Amino acid sequence: MLRVTPLFLLLAISCGRSYPVIGTVSPPSLTLDAGRIEPDAGPTGCNVPFGGPNCCDSAGTHVGGATCTADRYTCTTGTVCACAGEPQAFYCSDVCGSDAYINPTCGAAGWFCPSGLIKTTDCEPGTCWGEPGDACQTRCVDGRWSCVDTDGGTDDPPNDTPSP
Repeated sequence: MLRVTPLFLLLAISCGRSYPVIGTVSPPSLTLDAGRIEPDAGPTGCNVPFGGPNCCDSAGTHVGGATCTADRYTCTTGTVCACAGEPQAFYCSDVCGSDAYINPTCGAAGWFCPSGLIKTTDCEPGTCWGEPGDACQTRCVDGRWSCVDTDGGTDDPPNDTPSP
């Protein structure tokens, strides 16, 4: 006796027919560097507060901070730290504009902030972070502290105010 299963019937009925593609999967962008495939270098636009994301070595140990070059973050040692395939794109803070922050935590699902803290990316675009300094009367212009009555950014206060 021949036994026909529902899976066999489905395959037999669909054989020879063409069906539209339901969806596609796009892998993250990759770059080829000296024969090694590496994930994309990280967030663009250089909009991570406090000077930019961290750089990590191949073991995931922090080895310094990234710098903004041609609207992209680059590391002199290592690459932008990644977690679950996603580059670090934020820090964790108690409130928007604070001068206090910590690194995000890497978990199985990616980067996250500990309870009670917010992602810096949850704040309004153009938020100025840190203390403005006392070298001049300051105002927040496009995410940077700037001296009042200047052109809006080229005469920034000479202090250690983190840049976006």
